[in-house]
Formats: sequence, C-alpha cells, structure tokens
Amino acid sequence: MELINRAINILEIFRTNRSLDGLICPHCKGEAVIRYGTYNKKQRYKCKTCKKTFTDFTNSPLNMCHFPGKWPEFLKCTIKGLSLRESARLLNVSYITLFYWRHKLLIALKNIKNTEFTGLVEVADTFLPYSLKGQKSIENRAPRTSGTKYEYLSGEKVCIIMAIDESENTASRATLNLGFNKRCVDAAIGNLVNNENTLLFNQKPAYSSFCKDKKILFYNSSIKEFNINSGRNHLNNFLNWMLRFKGIASKYTNSYLSWYKFISRLNFNDTTKGITKLIKVISTVYICEVNSSIGKQRLDIS
Repeated sequence: MELINRAINILEIFRTNRSLDGLICPHCKGEAVIRYGTYNKKQRYKCKTCKKTFTDFTNSPLNMCHFPGKWPEFLKCTIKGLSLRESARLLNVSYITLFYWRHKLLIALKNIKNTEFTGLVEVADTFLPYSLKGQKSIENRAPRTSGTKYEYLSGEKVCIIMAIDESENTASRATLNLGFNKRCVDAAIGNLVNNENTLLFNQKPAYSSFCKDKKILFYNSSIKEFNINSGRNHLNNFLNWMLRFKGIASKYTNSYLSWYKFISRLNFNDTTKGITKLIKVISTVYICEVNSSIGKQRLDIS
C-alpha cells in the first residue's frame, strides 16, 4: 500500500482542484487571499477580508489530519470494504481515528448535489429498525423480547426512499419515520423532479398526493403494465451491501446511502486511477465537521 501513497500526492491534488478558479477563502468565500508562510510542509494562506488563515485542507475531510499521506491507503481500504479494525492494522492508525476519517469522507460525499431526474422515475421504499448502536446511555430502553412483527406506522423506524430514473441517476434519503406521508417523499426527491417526469411507485397514498401537488404524471404498481423492478432492485442491492457493516447507528444512514451511490454509480475502484478520481471529487467539497460534531448527527423526522 505504500506504493499508492508515493504514487498519489493528495496535497497537490487538493491544491490544484481548489485553485482552478482562483483561491477563495473557505471561511467567508472571499477572493482577497495571500500566501502566509508554511506549517508542517503545508502552504498557509490568509484572507484579507475575514483575516483568518487556512491551508489547502481547511474545511475538507482532511482538516486537522495528522496523517494526510495515509489517506490514499485509507481510501483503498474503504473502497474494498474492509472493516475499520482491519484497515487500522494495515495503516498502523487507530481504528477510532479511521472512524472519524470515514464519516468525514461520507459527509463530503453527502454534500455533493444530486442532478435532476429525466423521464420515468421509479421510487421504492423500505422501513428499518431504529438503531442506537454505539450510544453509551439509552434512556427508557425496553427489555429485549420476541413477539409481534413491526407495523410500519407505529414506533420509531427509519424510512428509506430511493429513486432511480431512466439514465440510472439515483437519489435517496432516510428519515426517522413517525408516519409515512407526502412530506417524506418531497424531502427525498421534491427538488429533483418536475412536471416533465413520470413517477412509478408502489401503492401508497403519500406518493399520489405528492404527485398531485407537483402536477406530475404517475402510475402505481397495481397496474399490470408497470413494475418498479429497477427501483426495488437498487434498494435491495443497497440493503445487501450494508450487511458487511454488521449494523450501523441509524443517524448515519444518509451518509451510507451517499457512499453506496458513489461507489455504484461512478464506479470507483481500488486502483491508483480510481483512488485519484475519488480524491478529486472530495477535494472540491467544503465541510465544517470536526470529530466532536460527528456523533451529534441526527435523522430528520418525517
């Protein structure tokens, strides 16, 4: 793996991609920026507008990272789907550090905007148990019992809505579900569809209400000529892919949905070319997350 680190200069990729249209301040987006010495072999800059200093990694997944040179190796482990502990052994870095690296990467991918849908759009949904994995104190936790199966309109469940169009462009969103309604659908795909699209979905009133409000043509799966096979298959593929993680905290579901979208749609691989491609994608995304804010993420309530 050391060969990958030597072959990929991650700092140079960030410097090049973030200065394509001229240097801008990641804090205030000002353009009056000057060089301001170096720190740990990284060029520092100063914004004349807000007077703050920054580097090429500021407000990126690598902000305040002590081992930026190990990120190509880390991305290779991530693309291959290795566990945090196995990746930590290969990289000689704490698995707790890699946990924060992973989630900063996922937040960057989540912040990349979706493109609008074209033509026919198939929408599928599922409901998953709400998980508090990793939380140290859980208040009012009921004892573990076996018994009745889940009824999707009762209790706390994670609702995942996933849509795919004719060009295999996808979008997805998870919410904490206390009642499935058109607001859930609007939050997931409302800004990606218009009256030129046709929606195809299963038999739930929330979808038809959403389409009527948006004045969008729609069909449901009760009509024999229409099936939502592509939407269901894409959703099932995501659920199967998630099995490798042996359960995640529900608050991180949207981050994993973004991860799955990018590895399935953009075909990243663990070659030097594939890793470089992924680094170029995240180098243009500005995020403000730090380690202390990762665990404070929450699912929106639908």
